[in-house]
Amino acid sequence: MIVLNLKSYEETYRRLDLLVDAARETMQNTGVRVIVCAPPTHLARARYANKDIFAQQVDAFELGAHTGAVLPEALVNLRVKGSLINHSENRCPDLVQETVKRMKEVKLESLVCAENPAECKKFARFHPSFIAVEPPELIGSGKSISKKQPDVITESLNQVHKTSTEIPLIVGAGVSTAKDVEVALALGATGVLLASAFVKSAEPVKFLEDLAKPFEMYGFMPRWKQKKLDEEAQAVIVAKRMAKTSTAAPKPFKHRTKSMKKPAKKAAKKKPTAKPKPAKKVAKKKPAKKPAKANPQKKKPAKKPEKKKKKKWGLF
Repeated sequence: MIVLNLKSYEETYRRLDLLVDAARETMQNTGVRVIVCAPPTHLARARYANKDIFAQQVDAFELGAHTGAVLPEALVNLRVKGSLINHSENRCPDLVQETVKRMKEVKLESLVCAENPAECKKFARFHPSFIAVEPPELIGSGKSISKKQPDVITESLNQVHKTSTEIPLIVGAGVSTAKDVEVALALGATGVLLASAFVKSAEPVKFLEDLAKPFEMYGFMPRWKQKKLDEEAQAVIVAKRMAKTSTAAPKPFKHRTKSMKKPAKKAAKKKPTAKPKPAKKVAKKKPAKKPAKANPQKKKPAKKPEKKKKKKWGLF
């Protein structure tokens, strides 16, 4: 990982777009992550051209009446990914813990700067995303920490790993060549932090691509090389398939004859079905006789009651 602190140089404001584009292009060509720390007044402009943008400083204040403060929520609104904390030119060691906590609350990355291994050990307890060690006497001097104080890198890494082996160590102060990066990576660092060497370089893209080359030596595969290897592997697979199809003898064509026809499947015997029972004859119902209509004009005479015959008593 390469972290670029643009600071407030004249070149920063004069060719900000060129520097931000160079970082994006290098990341696309090499696959190495390149973070640009832009000035607070140009964060939105830098974020428009590059996704990996950090702020140079952030405050631990809550939302409220604070003038001139850069809050973590403001970085979230600008879609900035993180911020430097406690840089040697803007130190706030007593606020590091609270600032890292606030950054975690809004899910932003934090890169805490330390001056020596003792501070690295102290800040590791707060579990920031990254810790960068920068001896203040080497910042801007042109003398690399990799050459002048390599023991500081080793000791800082040991102190950080006493707390957690998952916190990457970034090395800064005087880094300006690919050799500086190579030594830092060989001593266990994950990346480098630099400023003026990049901002004032004549060819920013070439400068960054040279810094990115040592990452390949330590197990990092650049995107262009990975793509090339994938293409070569795919070409080998295609060549093997073509060789198989060209050398394999064609199968003879067999004409279909009657004997080759598959015998027709015998129809399964149907089970005898039971004969349907004859339906019972239903007797037709006789239509009911209609009642005779009564004639109100003709009335039948009523029958007279018959008189009982008296029995005669006698011999015969």
